[in-house]
Amino acid sequence: MKRKIFKLNKKILLVLGLISTITTSTFSTSYYVATNGSNSNAGTLASPWKTLSYSVGRLIAGDILFVMGGTYVESVNITNSGTATAPITISAFTGESPVIDGQNIYPTSNWGALVNLAGSYIYFSGFEVKNSSNLNARGIILNGDHGKVSLCNVHHTYQNGILISGDYGIVEDSKVWQSCLNNSTATATIWASGLSAARDPINGITDNAIIRRNVVYNNWGEGLSTYEANGTIIEDNIVYDNWAQILYISDASNVICRRNLFYNSSSYTSGRYIPVSASLADEVSTLPRSTNNQIINNLFLNTPFKAFYWTIVPGSGLTNALIANNTFVNSPIFTGTINSGNNIKNNIFTTSSTINSTSGITWSNNLWQSTQPTNAIGTNDVLGDPLLMLTGSTNPGELTGSYFKFYPSSPAINKALVVTEVTDDFFKNVRSSSPDIGGFESSNLLLNPGFENGTTSWTASGGTIAATTPGYSGTNSCSITARTLYYAGPNQVVTTAVAVKGSGTYYIEFWAKMASGSSTVYGTLKYQYYNTWYYPSISATVGTTWTKVSGTVPIVYTGTLQNATFYLQTPSSILTDFYADNCILTFGDETQLLTNSASALSYIEKSNLLAYPNPSTHTLMLEMPSFNTPEKVQIVSLTGKVIKEIYLSSSIGQINVEDLDNGLYFVRYKNSTIKLIKN
Repeated sequence: MKRKIFKLNKKILLVLGLISTITTSTFSTSYYVATNGSNSNAGTLASPWKTLSYSVGRLIAGDILFVMGGTYVESVNITNSGTATAPITISAFTGESPVIDGQNIYPTSNWGALVNLAGSYIYFSGFEVKNSSNLNARGIILNGDHGKVSLCNVHHTYQNGILISGDYGIVEDSKVWQSCLNNSTATATIWASGLSAARDPINGITDNAIIRRNVVYNNWGEGLSTYEANGTIIEDNIVYDNWAQILYISDASNVICRRNLFYNSSSYTSGRYIPVSASLADEVSTLPRSTNNQIINNLFLNTPFKAFYWTIVPGSGLTNALIANNTFVNSPIFTGTINSGNNIKNNIFTTSSTINSTSGITWSNNLWQSTQPTNAIGTNDVLGDPLLMLTGSTNPGELTGSYFKFYPSSPAINKALVVTEVTDDFFKNVRSSSPDIGGFESSNLLLNPGFENGTTSWTASGGTIAATTPGYSGTNSCSITARTLYYAGPNQVVTTAVAVKGSGTYYIEFWAKMASGSSTVYGTLKYQYYNTWYYPSISATVGTTWTKVSGTVPIVYTGTLQNATFYLQTPSSILTDFYADNCILTFGDETQLLTNSASALSYIEKSNLLAYPNPSTHTLMLEMPSFNTPEKVQIVSLTGKVIKEIYLSSSIGQINVEDLDNGLYFVRYKNSTIKLIKN
């Protein structure tokens, strides 16, 4: 539910912005504030200011305010503006954890906020914000344009935890929980969302907001939403156990919602016991209708998906939407009767759904585990068990994307339609030319890894391999019999695939069992360069029941890779028959790359450099509070190759890492390094 807001005269705001720009200095300064400081001090590290509300009023474009740890009992209104090249930055000092605590008193104005980024180009990072007043107060609001909030923990607010109202706002790597407390008794007639992009204060439509890599849970309204907005990007968030909707998109156009994890657990501390849904709808008849929205590469568990199954605006419906490559586990899809120009493709549905009309929706290449609705029959559909792994905890805060991976014998593999808008998967694995159905694209370098196509692509030396039943998953496994050599087992040449990926860490996984007795079984990635062979391998003891063998091996070479072959073997003294299934070979360490969680900070202690978020997906931020002279910072591969390099010309900089392959790197500064995970 939403409320009306007053709108300021745009001309007045433009004049005020012009005056601010004219009077802004081109020089920048670092200032400091601490709870034991004084507002009569100089604002230096040795002589800091005391309150945030006083300190932010002193800042001009390019300035940085470093905030020491402690509790600041106040609300903060930041009206000055930075510029695109010289933003105003308000950040927790390295290693400090400042808290803005309203103590249920602040803010004192109705519909205010504990933190208001009223100016433009303001970056706010590293705070805990909590306990707003009950005057419909929010935690943080971005009213100005081009604001950014990162690495914040916002909770116990009466309305929104964080709200982006201005254009081009960004909220990333933050946590929002126990907001919308006006509805904590579940009796309110209006409520807000935990994290939202909505209602620009000037023209009523928030343009081009970005909400990414946040964790949103246990809020007494919607969890994550965008409404009365255009061009919002919602990506890489984890959202669970909220009261009204897990996800809500209404009166919004050109929204891209991708690579998010949405779920309802069985343990609610707020919300209804029944699973709440993710919904697309319209509420305001005077605004343009929702259109051109994309829901792609998301993972849903216990979360019904309602695409204009209901709407408050008569005559509105699902229009020009793309719902593609999502995985819906125990999450039925519901559609309404008014639809136009929509595509629902490449999704996995594990449970029955309600489709109210055959018109206005093109269905294609979906996988249905349960009964396929008559109104949703499309071309190239797959009917059957997708063989999802469904492993790991589904408790609050513990579900990860790995739960939605499928086994190598899944019928979803290579059965999707190429969709231009879908270039990667939930884990940012690049989609192949024959993509997989659902939110996971197998990055397996092996062909026919589950032996569902017999022994195609596999060979053997000193023995006989054959497809046999039963498999560990799917129909088939591989039997290895009549062995005369210890390395007699299934093998596959992967020279081209490994040469494309290059040096680095490779992940190996397979399932094996012995026909009798027990033995060590090895998974080896043999490779050759400069006429020398190398045999990195993993192993485990395997008996007569299926056993998972997994681990990583390093591949390091220079020049031309002459050969690379994946094979399974036993020790030289063991020639017993054995079985194998679900073989996996991927580039990168699965234990690192397949975890989607809130970001962390990394700190090079000796050189006083802060690098965050880590893991990093798009931009790696660099902070050097004791900056004196320009310094070189490098990103280095596992083999020591310098991938990226910048010179910090101020105390804060950034490196775009979006183009890096997922994996492990190092950030090198002076004589120190830290590990960087790119995901």
